[in-house]
This record gives sequence, C-alpha cells and structure tokens, in this order.
Amino acid sequence: MRTRATQLGTGPRGGGAPLFRTAMLALLCLGLSACYESPGATHFQPGVYKGASDPLLEKERMPKQQEALRERFRMASKDR
Repeated sequence: MRTRATQLGTGPRGGGAPLFRTAMLALLCLGLSACYESPGATHFQPGVYKGASDPLLEKERMPKQQEALRERFRMASKDR
C-alpha cells in the first residue's frame, strides 16, 4: 500500500527521478547554449584592427600626443 508521502513524490521511493531528469535536462540545455557562436561575431587576428574607425588611432600618431603619453608614463612610474 502506498503512503501519502509516496503519492506526493516526497517519500523514499517517490518522485526523485522526474526531478533529477528535469535538472539534468536543464543542465544539458545550459551547457549546449554556452557553445553557441553568434554568426555576427567578429573574428580577430593578432595585429589587425577590424573595428570601426578609431579617432584615437590617428591622434596617437601625432608627436604632441606621443610626448604627452611619455610624460604620463614617467609620472605614473615614478613611485615604483
């Protein structure tokens, strides 16, 4: 004869398997979704900038900017 706890799925032999299967299915779905690669992803190559135009890239080439960066580096590395 089945007890009330077993009928509700909380007893020693009742209901553990469906909960376990649901948890495993959820973990499987989560694991597979982590492997998804968006088709719009940008594939990067070392040393090649593939993004939109960057105004700082042009500014970096200016001698005045180079000197400002050197001075900033010197100021930051003084305390070390």
